Amino acid sequence: MRGVARFSLCVAVVVVIFGSRGLWAQKPSPRQLEVFFEQKVRPLLAKRCWECHGPEVQESGLRLDRLPSMLQGGHSGRPAVVPGAPEKSRLYLVVSGKDPDQVEMPPEEPLARAEVEVLRTWIAHGAYWPKSPPASAQDLSWEERFAQALARHWALQPLRRPPLPQVKHRHWARVPWDLFVLARLEKAGLSPSPQADRRTLIRRAMLDLWGLPPTPEEVEAFVHDPRPDAYERLIDRLLASPRYGERWARHWLDVARYADTRGYAFGQDRRYPYAYTYRDWVIRALNQDMPYDRFVKLQLAADLMPQTSTEDLAALGFLTVGRKYNNRHDDIDDQIDVVTRGLLGLTVMCARCHDHKYDPIPTEDYYSLYGVFASCYEPEQLPLIGDPHQVPGYAEFKKELDRRQRELQTFVQRKHQEVQDQARRRVGDYLARILSPKNDSLLENQLAAFSLNPEDLRPPLILAWQRYWRRWGKKDHPLWGPLAQVARLSPGQLAQQAPQLLRTWRQLPEGTSPGQINPLVKKHVLAEPVSHKLELVSR
Repeated sequence: MRGVARFSLCVAVVVVIFGSRGLWAQKPSPRQLEVFFEQKVRPLLAKRCWECHGPEVQESGLRLDRLPSMLQGGHSGRPAVVPGAPEKSRLYLVVSGKDPDQVEMPPEEPLARAEVEVLRTWIAHGAYWPKSPPASAQDLSWEERFAQALARHWALQPLRRPPLPQVKHRHWARVPWDLFVLARLEKAGLSPSPQADRRTLIRRAMLDLWGLPPTPEEVEAFVHDPRPDAYERLIDRLLASPRYGERWARHWLDVARYADTRGYAFGQDRRYPYAYTYRDWVIRALNQDMPYDRFVKLQLAADLMPQTSTEDLAALGFLTVGRKYNNRHDDIDDQIDVVTRGLLGLTVMCARCHDHKYDPIPTEDYYSLYGVFASCYEPEQLPLIGDPHQVPGYAEFKKELDRRQRELQTFVQRKHQEVQDQARRRVGDYLARILSPKNDSLLENQLAAFSLNPEDLRPPLILAWQRYWRRWGKKDHPLWGPLAQVARLSPGQLAQQAPQLLRTWRQLPEGTSPGQINPLVKKHVLAEPVSHKLELVSR
C-alpha cells in the first residue's frame, strides 16, 4: 500500500506542476525561465541526449547542445525545436512517441512522462537558452562554422558594387574609384598630390602595364603630343601591345605555380619541355581580353568543353606543370591546392587529414575533389596544339633531333650490353658479396648506386642475387647445393668438415633431379680444393 500511495503522490505532483495551464499560472519571468532551464532542461538534455547528439557525436547530423543547431535540425531538414510550438518541434515529437515517421528517442530507454513534459513546457515558453560567450571554432558544428565563414570570410563574400562615398572635392576624381581614394585622404585631413607631369606619367604607365621603362624617343613624343586625349591614346597603345600580356601574365603564373622544371624528380628528367605552351596561352588570353569565367573553365576542363580550339588545350598546364612527387596522392594534393588557393581563396590541404580547423572545409569535400582528379590522367603523348611544319627551322630541328635520338639509342644499347657482360663475367664476385657477412650502410649503398666505375658491383644486381639465393640456395639443389652447404660454414668448420663433404658428393649419383648434383658442378667440386667454394660454381 505504501508503494501505491507513493506512486499516487508522484502523479499528483506532476499534475500540479505540469497541468493543462503549464508550469506557471502567468507568463514566466526571464529569471524563472533561466532557473527552469538550468535545473530541469539542461541536465535532462545532457543526461539523455548529448551522448548521441552532443559536441563529440552528431548522429543524423543533429546537435542538441546548442540552440542554433536545434533550430536548424539534422539531415532530415526539419527543425528539432520550433520555439513556442511543441507540436511542430521534432525533438518533442520523437521523445513523446508522436512523430509521424514513428521515430522514438532515446531508442533504448524512453523518457519518463515527467521528462517529456519538461521539454514540452520549455519549448512552449519559447525554448529559452541562456546567452553565452562566443564558442571557439572547435566547439561549433561544421554547419555553424560554415555559416559564420559565409558571413565573414572574404573569399565567400559575393561581389557587389559599393555606394560611392561622399567627398568635398568631387571635381578632382576622373573615374569612380578615385572617389574612394579621395574619401580616405579627406578623412585623414590630407589633400591629393599635384598632378604628375607627362614624363612621370608615361614612365608610370609603361612600368605598370609593360614592366619596362619608356625609351627617350617615346618620352619626347608623349611630352610634345598636343592632343587633349594624348594620355588615353598612350594607355590604349600600351594595352594593345603583346608586352601587356607578357607583363601581367607573370602574376597569374605565380598563382598557377608555373615552372619550367619539376621538383622532387630524383633520377628523372626535371624539365617540362612544353611548359612554355601554357605560359604563352596565358599571355594570349590576357592580350585577347578573354572573359574571366572562360579563362578559369579552360584551365580546369579545356579537353571537355565544347567548341574549344586545339590551342586552348594548353590551358590545362594549370593542373599539370606543378610539383611532381614520387606518388600519385601527393600530385593530386598539389592539384587540389592550386585550384582552391588560386580560385577559391581557401587553404584546403589541411582537410586531407581532418576537417579544417579554421576554414569551413570538411574532409568529405577534400576527397570529393580528390575523386575528380584521381579519375583524370595525363596522356603519354601530349596533343599537338599547332602544325610544327609551319614553324621556321623545323626541318633542320627535326633532322638534328633524329640524329641525336639515334646516338642516344646506340649509347643505351651499348651500355646495356656492357652491364650484361659485366654481370655474367663477375658472377663469382656477386656471389661472394651476397654470402659475405659484410652489411653496407645506407650511405655506402647510395654511393655505390651512383658510381660511374664500370667495375663496381651494382646494388640492384646485388639485391637481385640475394632474392635469387633466398629462393634457390638450398643444400638439395642440383646446381647450388654444394655452395649452399659450404656457405653456412665458418672457415674453421670448413677445414674440419671438407673431407666428409667430398665423400658425400662423390657418392651422389649424377643427374639433375632434387637431391642430386649437376654433373658439371660435381666435376669441378671434386677437381678443385673445397676452400675455393665461390670460384667452383662461378666458372
